[in-house]
Amino acid sequence: MNYHEESPVEIINKIDSNLVPNEVPDEKESKTRKKKKSLESENTPEDNVREKRILDSILRLLEQEENKLGEGGTAEVFFPNDAPKLCYKIIRKVNIVTPRLKEKLPTRYQKYVRDDMPWHLDLTSEAELMEEARKFTVESISENEVFIPRPLLIFHLSADEEINGVDVKETVDVIVMDRVSGIDLEQLMLQGKQFPENFDLDKFMKALRDFFEKINSSAIHHRDVFERNIMVGPNSKPYVIDFGRGIKTNNDPYVEYTAKGPLNFLNTDQDALVSIEKHLRSYLYGNPVKDAA
Repeated sequence: MNYHEESPVEIINKIDSNLVPNEVPDEKESKTRKKKKSLESENTPEDNVREKRILDSILRLLEQEENKLGEGGTAEVFFPNDAPKLCYKIIRKVNIVTPRLKEKLPTRYQKYVRDDMPWHLDLTSEAELMEEARKFTVESISENEVFIPRPLLIFHLSADEEINGVDVKETVDVIVMDRVSGIDLEQLMLQGKQFPENFDLDKFMKALRDFFEKINSSAIHHRDVFERNIMVGPNSKPYVIDFGRGIKTNNDPYVEYTAKGPLNFLNTDQDALVSIEKHLRSYLYGNPVKDAA
């Protein structure tokens, strides 16, 4: 793995100094990191102070709209000013100690009060899936390249807080990743922007079809293939982002059984690509989708 799951105490200096670990732990070591550490039992008082400082830093970042790169149903993506080549995918949760006081929380905190976290919000699994999918990206030897940001660090932070007289437990889970220098297809089309001059739609879509065919054949399914999760990166190459709904399974990947019942996905990854190509052709040329043979 190219990322580490560590406590904030272990990675604080790496984040603060914009350093990224380049060592790759062996397979045995990686497996031991799948289980989150109990920070409370290992941290010294000094460690807890430093951890609280990082949490405060992350929470301040969540207030900086000018640093926001994107937002989904549960996660937000920001870039830190001190490390602009990185981005943080952040899931924030506010647990209220006394639920009847929920209405006292300021409105901006309400969306972070989550009674039950959705099934797909395991950032460790997401990072592992990204690493698996990255094995199928062929860099520098093919014109049909697809790229996936590298997951670099994963950490979990929590602290007891008081907000407007309400006792809460603040929790954030974060993946630190490479920041993609590009723009997603949704923004390009919604904002009426010009595509780069060297953008080749046929090559772009062929690269995506080949990539998804490879990962799907290896039981990896993204399951959230929409324009917002496909970016036009440097040299007009496609970048696939946000594997939060992804899964690796040999069973039907488009039916997920949750505590609330079965969750059905409307499109397969390949079907979603057909829809994306149709939208792109209409936007760029006013033409319907070609037969993607």
